[in-house]
Amino acid sequence: MGMAVPVASVASVVPPHRVLEKDKDRIMELYQAGKTSLQVAEVVGVAKSTVLRVLHERGVSIRPWGRHR
Repeated sequence: MGMAVPVASVASVVPPHRVLEKDKDRIMELYQAGKTSLQVAEVVGVAKSTVLRVLHERGVSIRPWGRHR
Protein backbone atom coordinates (compact mmCIF):
# COMPACT_ATOMS: atom_id res chain seq x y z
CA MET A 1 0.00 0.00 0.00
CA GLY A 2 1.07 3.60 -0.60
CA MET A 3 1.92 6.19 1.99
CA ALA A 4 -0.91 8.04 3.69
CA VAL A 5 -1.41 11.60 2.54
CA PRO A 6 -1.71 14.03 5.45
CA VAL A 7 -5.02 15.87 5.59
CA ALA A 8 -4.84 19.62 6.21
CA SER A 9 -6.92 20.87 9.09
CA VAL A 10 -9.91 23.04 8.24
CA ALA A 11 -8.33 25.98 10.08
CA SER A 12 -5.38 25.98 7.70
CA VAL A 13 -7.60 25.79 4.60
CA VAL A 14 -10.38 28.26 5.42
CA PRO A 15 -9.24 31.87 5.85
CA PRO A 16 -10.52 33.63 8.98
CA HIS A 17 -13.80 35.46 8.48
CA ARG A 18 -13.68 39.18 9.14
CA VAL A 19 -16.87 40.69 10.48
CA LEU A 20 -17.94 43.44 8.10
CA GLU A 21 -19.45 46.74 9.28
CA LYS A 22 -22.81 45.74 7.80
CA ASP A 23 -22.68 42.52 9.87
CA LYS A 24 -21.88 44.52 13.00
CA ASP A 25 -24.83 46.81 12.30
CA ARG A 26 -27.09 43.78 11.82
CA ILE A 27 -25.82 42.25 15.10
CA MET A 28 -26.74 45.42 16.99
CA GLU A 29 -30.12 45.70 15.25
CA LEU A 30 -31.13 42.12 16.05
CA TYR A 31 -29.89 42.20 19.64
CA GLN A 32 -31.61 45.50 20.38
CA ALA A 33 -34.80 44.09 18.84
CA GLY A 34 -34.82 41.43 21.58
CA LYS A 35 -33.02 38.44 20.06
CA THR A 36 -30.57 36.56 22.29
CA SER A 37 -26.88 36.61 21.49
CA LEU A 38 -27.13 32.97 20.37
CA GLN A 39 -30.06 33.73 18.06
CA VAL A 40 -28.17 36.69 16.59
CA ALA A 41 -25.10 34.51 16.05
CA GLU A 42 -27.16 31.93 14.15
CA VAL A 43 -28.84 34.55 11.94
CA VAL A 44 -25.63 36.43 11.09
CA GLY A 45 -23.50 33.27 10.79
CA VAL A 46 -20.88 34.05 13.42
CA ALA A 47 -19.94 32.67 16.85
CA LYS A 48 -21.80 33.84 19.95
CA SER A 49 -18.50 35.20 21.27
CA THR A 50 -18.22 37.37 18.15
CA VAL A 51 -21.69 38.79 18.79
CA LEU A 52 -20.79 39.61 22.39
CA ARG A 53 -17.47 41.17 21.33
CA VAL A 54 -19.15 43.41 18.74
CA LEU A 55 -21.80 44.50 21.25
CA HIS A 56 -19.09 45.26 23.82
CA GLU A 57 -17.02 47.22 21.28
CA ARG A 58 -20.08 49.33 20.44
CA GLY A 59 -20.96 49.98 24.09
CA VAL A 60 -24.21 47.99 24.15
CA SER A 61 -25.31 46.71 27.57
CA ILE A 62 -25.48 42.93 27.60
CA ARG A 63 -28.67 41.48 29.08
CA PRO A 64 -28.29 38.94 31.91
CA TRP A 65 -28.49 35.20 31.22
CA GLY A 66 -31.76 33.33 31.53
CA ARG A 67 -35.20 34.65 32.24
CA HIS A 68 -34.69 37.58 34.57
CA ARG A 69 -37.98 39.45 34.74
